[in-house]
Amino acid sequence: MRSQDVIHLFGALGSNFKVTFLPFFLQQFLNGRLSPQKLKARLLLWKYVQANWTTLHKRYVGTFLLGRVVTASTEPFSSEEMAQSIEAFFSSQKPEDLTSIDRTIRQSLETVKSNIKWITRDRAAVAAWLNEHDAA
Repeated sequence: MRSQDVIHLFGALGSNFKVTFLPFFLQQFLNGRLSPQKLKARLLLWKYVQANWTTLHKRYVGTFLLGRVVTASTEPFSSEEMAQSIEAFFSSQKPEDLTSIDRTIRQSLETVKSNIKWITRDRAAVAAWLNEHDAA
């Protein structure tokens, strides 16, 4: 699988697709038999990355792809619970295994925390606007 395919796979997980198929497609990805698919299931992706971290790390350590896997599977979140999950997961890994992606992990956590602040700050205003424009 080309590097671009891996990037597209992890980046395209926001489109419509049956969540029940995600484990199959992610396993196909790990086996190198999947071209990028549009999938929707960020939480399931994060759980999959956690469960298969050893394989992903072994396969992509030393390449920019490992950082992309971290970014694609963590940055979309916007809850304190998910920020804690991400922090706990990477804290449980061997520090030497994270050296090449330490900055990416910190930036992803910063993005999640920024998402939390944005939602906290603007939720009421966005909801009011949607109600006012009959879009809710």
